[in-house]
Amino acid sequence: MSRTHPDHSTAASLVFILIMAALSLIPEPSHADLITSGCASASSCTVAELGSGASFRMGDVYVSNWSVKTSSFDLTGLTIQFGGTPSSAEMDLVPTVRVLTVSNYSSASMTFAFEATGLDGVITNVEPRLGVRAVSGYSWDSPVIWQSTLIGTSPGTADLGTINETYTLYGPSGGGSIDVPDRKSVWVTTTYGLSANSGYAEGGTSTAMASAVPIGGFS
Repeated sequence: MSRTHPDHSTAASLVFILIMAALSLIPEPSHADLITSGCASASSCTVAELGSGASFRMGDVYVSNWSVKTSSFDLTGLTIQFGGTPSSAEMDLVPTVRVLTVSNYSSASMTFAFEATGLDGVITNVEPRLGVRAVSGYSWDSPVIWQSTLIGTSPGTADLGTINETYTLYGPSGGGSIDVPDRKSVWVTTTYGLSANSGYAEGGTSTAMASAVPIGGFS
């Protein structure tokens, strides 16, 4: 009685085909990677680049129409860095040199605005975050780092909410996030400032935006 030996090469090929078929079923979000447009860097933009029409996309969130409305800072050394996940994006104003600083009887501020859009979904939450690098002084109420953020359905409006936040030697106060009623896009306008009657203040600011994508993932 003869025995039939299995064809190991055929079995190995079948296993390989099954593995590849299983991998092909894993969803791969089309917007999962960070993409900048109009910027020399793949992960950040300068103020000049954004002011000239540059934009970025992180996951489902697309940020465009970025502009500086007013500023008493020299923004030459200010870089905006981006990060996040497929369902959220974060934009950080990161001074590569000491740009956002004041000391001894001085103050400075800036106002910037941008539009956040959900590509496949809707924007659901906006959270401004006041950043503090260094604070020193001789008075509990000075220096001060502060910001006020308006979230609205059109540029410069606050019909969706306002968030105020300050930081002194007492520590932080205010802050928080705003749940947006599932809008395709929202406008965010932030005024950020520092003041010091005595001492020194150095800071930064960031904004996190979340989106919800319909069941079934990204298109």
